[in-house]
Amino acid sequence: MPDTMKTLVFVLCSLGCFGATQQDGTNGVSRTYVKEGEDAVLHCSSVESLENTVVDWKNQNKEVFLYDRGWHYENGLCCQDEQYMGRASLFYDELKNGNASLILNNTRIEDTGNYTCIFPRSGIQSSTMELIVERVYKNRFGLKKGAVQAPVLKMVNVTEAGVELQCVVRGSSSKPSVEWQTCEGTSLNSEEPLVSETRGRYDTTLLVTVNETKTNCFRCVVKQEDIYHRIDDNITVSEKLFEKKSSHDTQSSHSTVVLVGVAGFVIGVLLLLVLYLIFTRHRSRRQNGNQRENRDDSVEVNEIEMGHMTSDQNIGNGSTDTKNMRNDTVKTEEEKLMSSHSSASASDPGAKRKKKIPL
Repeated sequence: MPDTMKTLVFVLCSLGCFGATQQDGTNGVSRTYVKEGEDAVLHCSSVESLENTVVDWKNQNKEVFLYDRGWHYENGLCCQDEQYMGRASLFYDELKNGNASLILNNTRIEDTGNYTCIFPRSGIQSSTMELIVERVYKNRFGLKKGAVQAPVLKMVNVTEAGVELQCVVRGSSSKPSVEWQTCEGTSLNSEEPLVSETRGRYDTTLLVTVNETKTNCFRCVVKQEDIYHRIDDNITVSEKLFEKKSSHDTQSSHSTVVLVGVAGFVIGVLLLLVLYLIFTRHRSRRQNGNQRENRDDSVEVNEIEMGHMTSDQNIGNGSTDTKNMRNDTVKTEEEKLMSSHSSASASDPGAKRKKKIPL
């Protein structure tokens, strides 16, 4: 590749691939901003070739990188500061073009500071660059005291609402923030975390109910803000569990339909029973009314019959009286006859003789 092309690639990559460079107008110091974990490029150049000279990068009193006429820390040169071992280098092919820019890989918070590019044997004036590493959340387990290890994930239940997942974080030195997400990064609504403390250490449990997605992959993310520690773990839910949930929903719907049908049947039977009772009661009332009417009619008939009997008795009594009157009349007539006969006998002596003669 031609030198001009290499130079162009270097410039573009240093601006786009290694963070942003910003000039501070107050003191003329160039500042480079990168996020923790990114790679940084600190610019330094000369109008002369640097292949056969010395290039020394320092951060205050720390030895960052030394190039001495082809020898450097990556090919056997000694005495590099431990903080930068394996992370610092130069664009070796660009030294002949005067490019002495430093490449610092996987930047750390402690890398923040002023870096000086020195040409001790060429008489070229040195230049200073300020590197600012912005803190970000990253996995600091084993690097920072109190940083928690990855959470423990498991499935705990399958309900009508979905599959219930559990995330447990143990032994945190501070209260962590815990969140459930899809593996695509979408936050999920979860319950309030359950937090317990034992001797300054915190255990946290967070539950969430999930439904089927394209991947069925879910992630629990744990953050400790005081040390910018971030750690997570994933869990994949089997499609069969969601099918089971769907089947359960179908069964629930069928059960609901059956219950509604049974309830309707029971209500219908009760209505028929109520109507039957009403009808029976109404018929009983009618029968009772008819019986009362019949009793009233019977009483009237009895009264009429009694009246007739009384009349007949009166008539009978009248006949008896009439007979008695007739007898009395006969007796009177007989008495009159007897009297008349007695008178005749008295006046006619022969009358007695006539009376004794049988007829």
